[in-house]
Amino acid sequence: MPINADYKYFEAQKKYNEAKTTQEKLKALQELLSVSPSHKGAEKLRQEIKTKIAKLKEKQEKERLKKKSSGKSFFIKKEGIVQVALVGLSNVGKSFLLSKLTGARVEIADYEYTTKKPEIGILDYNGIKIQLIEIPALFTGIANKGMGPTWFAIIRTCNLIVIVLDGKRNCENQLKIIENEFKEAFIELSDIKEGDKIPVLIVINKEFKHIKSKYKVSFVSDIRENIWKKVGFIYVYTKMPGKPKDFPPVALKNNASIHNLAEYVHKDFIKRFRFARIWGKSVKYDGATVGLDHKLKEGDVIEFHLK
Repeated sequence: MPINADYKYFEAQKKYNEAKTTQEKLKALQELLSVSPSHKGAEKLRQEIKTKIAKLKEKQEKERLKKKSSGKSFFIKKEGIVQVALVGLSNVGKSFLLSKLTGARVEIADYEYTTKKPEIGILDYNGIKIQLIEIPALFTGIANKGMGPTWFAIIRTCNLIVIVLDGKRNCENQLKIIENEFKEAFIELSDIKEGDKIPVLIVINKEFKHIKSKYKVSFVSDIRENIWKKVGFIYVYTKMPGKPKDFPPVALKNNASIHNLAEYVHKDFIKRFRFARIWGKSVKYDGATVGLDHKLKEGDVIEFHLK
């Protein structure tokens, strides 16, 4: 029960509990958020309400697409270890970046709103595949207009959001418009992954300029490396005794152990495990023998020895 909630909150809560349709529930939750306590002790409560609203908006958009006579939807099949959304206002260079990073053939032009639907490409980072999704240009009011809810439903499933800003225009104003639309879509942005918040990376395109931002800002030349750092993975290699390392490498979450790698390689590796030998940054000397609890570092080469 919220602290110091007044009668308006309980009335809104009752409306939500009695709501039948998605639209009714969404309306009741939005009212509930507007009358919920705003002090620090109620932060968790407000975040829970925002999460419910975001999920209902996504459900509402799916229902809307399902009712379309054409049956056409913009479901994007996941490829690679994570999905990254490229977002920005019109004519900031999202298509240029997608083409540069993935080789995807997309229309690139100087006029506004060139991209009419999401464009997809695969970024190869040292053998690891990352799916990039270019979202059509955002603008003021798009969160609740036209295809806007559809685009935000796609963004909501992504692991990282890359906000592209045009360095020849006012970057702070561009960022403010984008943040407001995400707020309207009830998507929480963050500099790092925490809870339901989606981490953000900013890239300044065309002409670099320094801006004040709570998110990491990247040069175009460093975007590949910064995307990799932000998605929260490391890559390691496996090898057979007496053989060179295997390619491609294996992507594991940060702070992964030999146990995590063994589970990924084969379900029987844990019970058959004797020891592993490692070449790389996580050991003091190459070829060191380690156990299942050993923490891995990027670029390590691991050789399993089994019973």
